[in-house]
Amino acid sequence: MKKTDLEWTSEIKGKRYEFFYRGTLFDQILVVNGTPQRLNNSLSSILGFDEEFDLEGTKARLVIEKGEPDIVIDGKFVSSGEEYKPKPKFAVVFACLCLAILFTMPAGMWIMPGLLGAGGAVAIIGVTKSDMPSSRKLLFCVSITIVVWTLRFFLRSVGIFF
Repeated sequence: MKKTDLEWTSEIKGKRYEFFYRGTLFDQILVVNGTPQRLNNSLSSILGFDEEFDLEGTKARLVIEKGEPDIVIDGKFVSSGEEYKPKPKFAVVFACLCLAILFTMPAGMWIMPGLLGAGGAVAIIGVTKSDMPSSRKLLFCVSITIVVWTLRFFLRSVGIFF
C-alpha cells in the first residue's frame, strides 16, 4: 500500500508550527507540534487531500496537491497568501461513475474500458482544478460522464468491448 510522509514548518500568526503528515489509502495522520490532529477519512482524496482540523481553537484546512502540503486559515493559504477555493465534492461522484465502467466488463477485458474510464476520471479532476464557476464545472462533469458511458456502449455495440 502506497504511503505518503510529509514534514514541513510554517509560521502562522507569528507562531512557528511543525507539521508531520502520513497518509495511506485508508488512514491519514496529521501531527502539529507533536500533537496528533483528528482528520476525516474520505474519498475526496481522489481530487487531492483537503481536510479540516482544529489548530489551537482555529478552524484550519490541510490541503495537499501534487505532493505539496499547505495550511489554509481564514480562507487564505499560509505559504502563498492566495485565496482558498475548495474543489466541488460532486466531482468525486462523477469520477467514480467513469471508473465504474471497469465493473461492467468480464474479467480479462479491462484494458480498453479501464483506459476509457480512467481518462474520464482524469478529465473530471482537471475540470475541478480550473477557475470556472461551480455550475459550469458541474455541467462539464456531467458531460464527460455521459460521453464516456456513450463511448463505452458504442464500442461494445460495434464489437470492440465484449
